[in-house]
Amino acid sequence: MADRLRISVSVNPIETIADEATGDVDITASEITKSLGGIGDSITLANYSSALAQQGYGDAGTVSYLDAIHTGEGTKLSTIEPCDAVFIKNTGHVYSSSTILGAVSTDYVMVVYKTLAEVDDSQSGWVESQSPYTAANHYFMIAWLAPGQAIALPGGITTSSNKYDLVSGRTAELSYINGDATDQGDSQIYCKTFASGGTAATDGVAVEFLCVT
Repeated sequence: MADRLRISVSVNPIETIADEATGDVDITASEITKSLGGIGDSITLANYSSALAQQGYGDAGTVSYLDAIHTGEGTKLSTIEPCDAVFIKNTGHVYSSSTILGAVSTDYVMVVYKTLAEVDDSQSGWVESQSPYTAANHYFMIAWLAPGQAIALPGGITTSSNKYDLVSGRTAELSYINGDATDQGDSQIYCKTFASGGTAATDGVAVEFLCVT
């Protein structure tokens, strides 16, 4: 036996049909006919004893909500690096304090993966081997969380022989800072609050999270 997270996911494909008697009715999508899901354990974890504000939970269930601010690039999830497993939830409440939820909120939380990549004046976006180049932040959306929604990201497998392209250093782990001169290969996770339509929000949402290694 070992420390680990048991992660499960369930998806119910819904379609809405018109019923002459009762109006619109939700059913399981006829093209799919069933709910989808899976369950399994994360890799073995070291422990659950990281600092409260960085792990999200501490001794005896003490919580530390994250303030997913609505300005700038949002809020970095954790300074733990790397994270072997991450859980992130939009609580559906305005952030009040690290331990107390504020008023009910209808705002959404965008979860992104932030990294530095090379850009030049003639080509926007991510370019390779441009010299001279300018290192610029890029944000890749992981999830758009409605109130009450959550995601879990299992990570791990750090040896070079198990990297995505079999070359050490080219696969960034969850919540990781490469540490070289330009921080190429960062994979930092940020959360930012938006109004439901994707416009600017006026308050930050409280995010419940767990980041463990």
